[in-house]
Amino acid sequence: DDCNAVLAMLKVSQHPDKIFIGRTSRGFDCLGYHVAPEGLTVATATVDRMLERALRLYEQHADEERVGVYVRWWMRCGMCYA
Repeated sequence: DDCNAVLAMLKVSQHPDKIFIGRTSRGFDCLGYHVAPEGLTVATATVDRMLERALRLYEQHADEERVGVYVRWWMRCGMCYA
């Protein structure tokens, strides 16, 4: 099976909860991105986590500037850690 061969070549392993490897024509999420035939986008779950963190900052009484700094950081380089 080609997918497992590529994973082995990259010296990475599949998460134990990920027991199904299927067709990729519908796209899939990997490392914070959504990979699909149409192209690469940020995964919905990644954006949701960013919004949750921004809301948490707000709830901790961070001012608008601090929340804005976080969001701008995320837009610029936070995706490196998705």
